Amino acid sequence: PVASLAAGGLAGAATWATCLPLDAVKTHYQSDVAHRTYRGACRAIFRASGVGGFFAGFWTMVLGGVPRDAACFAGTEAAQRALALRRMPQAASATLRTSFGGRWI
Repeated sequence: PVASLAAGGLAGAATWATCLPLDAVKTHYQSDVAHRTYRGACRAIFRASGVGGFFAGFWTMVLGGVPRDAACFAGTEAAQRALALRRMPQAASATLRTSFGGRWI
């Protein structure tokens, strides 16, 4: 479970690092009628704030998104394991359960 939580958290952070600049441009484009193109919105953000303007609010998104994505990833992994155990033949299910210390996953 710890590995799933870590993987989900890292995936969430990577997602926000990739998508936040695109979201910043989209939001700027939609909120200001002076920008007729996405290129114009990019220029305005860069002129006003530099490269950091594309990542405004990054830590807020990461602090909220990483725990959510970690829990979602770990929950999905646990559900997949639980469903796989129910579909297995009895012998394979017993073998898998003993490899996890007898706990139902």
